[in-house]
Amino acid sequence: MRASVGFSRHFSNVLLLSLILFSDQSLVHAGPCQSYEAAYSLEEKLREGFSIEQAKASVIEQDYSDGSAACFSKIKQEIKQMPYAFPLVHRALYKTTRR
Repeated sequence: MRASVGFSRHFSNVLLLSLILFSDQSLVHAGPCQSYEAAYSLEEKLREGFSIEQAKASVIEQDYSDGSAACFSKIKQEIKQMPYAFPLVHRALYKTTRR
């Protein structure tokens, strides 16, 4: 019985350590292209009076984008799917007018 308690405690410690290590890695390496966060940041910057080019530069500086064409394509897809969430950016990118 004593051996099974020791094994159980050891297994719990190993499991806890694994969770801590892997969760820390996922937090540190969020990824080079965070499309929703980038879209939100673009909208926020446009509301503050930034130009679309200044807002794009800010998104790269904030590490929401790696600056690649593929990443900006993902960001545009995010914006196109939710035009009511990002109205200023949608209007700026797709040259639409408010009706």
